[in-house]
Amino acid sequence: MDNMQKLKLSQEVCAQKYATMKWEKPVSLWHWEDIFSEKKPITPLDLDDLKDTLSDVAGLEKKGVKFYTLKNAPKHLKDFALERFSSHKFFHRLDYFGFSKSKSFFIVTVPKNVSVDLSLLNSMGEQCVQLFVFLDEGAVARVSETLHNNVLSHEIMSFGSTFLYFTLSKNARLDYFFASINQRKHHAYRHVYLLDDAQVNFYPFLKAKNYEHIACIVEHAGMRTKARMIGLLDSWESARVYLRLINHHVGDNTFGEIIFHALARDVSLMHIDGLIHIEKGAKKTESHLQERALITTEEA
Repeated sequence: MDNMQKLKLSQEVCAQKYATMKWEKPVSLWHWEDIFSEKKPITPLDLDDLKDTLSDVAGLEKKGVKFYTLKNAPKHLKDFALERFSSHKFFHRLDYFGFSKSKSFFIVTVPKNVSVDLSLLNSMGEQCVQLFVFLDEGAVARVSETLHNNVLSHEIMSFGSTFLYFTLSKNARLDYFFASINQRKHHAYRHVYLLDDAQVNFYPFLKAKNYEHIACIVEHAGMRTKARMIGLLDSWESARVYLRLINHHVGDNTFGEIIFHALARDVSLMHIDGLIHIEKGAKKTESHLQERALITTEEA
């Protein structure tokens, strides 16, 4: 059985596991159906909206970086992106968040052996956006993303919803800085897919005041991959935060590390779950997961 077959089998097993999981308190006390039902008509974004979030579009295009909507992307890229987005079922009920209904689907490609700085989605925190970023062999990207969601201008739902998926080819490297500072409802799904010898350093900083639903997933599909995720979650007032962290190892000789610290203040509630999933055929795997939470009040 090759790596891709093992990966698909693992996805099916995980999907069954999560579908039947009995959520522990306080998650079971939250009014999920009420939160998810608050939908509004979709207003799709265009390519100019994506480029408006970048500081040097001309410089990036000069280096060979390409920007596409799903409609105008080359067929092989479109098929690959759609397969990646539709086949991964690590997260519970993605369709609730507009995943299958979003018309704002973008693809960004970074060519072979090119180094770039990207600042993505900074002004899109209240849209439903799906973004696929493909790093070709040897490419290096430093991505910074800051989501602010502080006003009531909801285009699709009563909260923002962003899905960002990175695929790193052989020897590619990604340094990803993700800050989410939200006072309204928001959902964020971040997924990194590593092929042979690819590396990612992932630094999420999450600050929530209302409702926040977040997934951070790394898949070691290739061999000799390395991934480090070091993050901080801060919840205050009446925040309701659900965070899922996953390191999934398929290839041989892979390394994964997740360190996450959380701070619960006021009357906020947070639920954090983490998973290290190592396939039986993934030889010489080393993976670590550490989660710590500091509760500062009796009500939190």
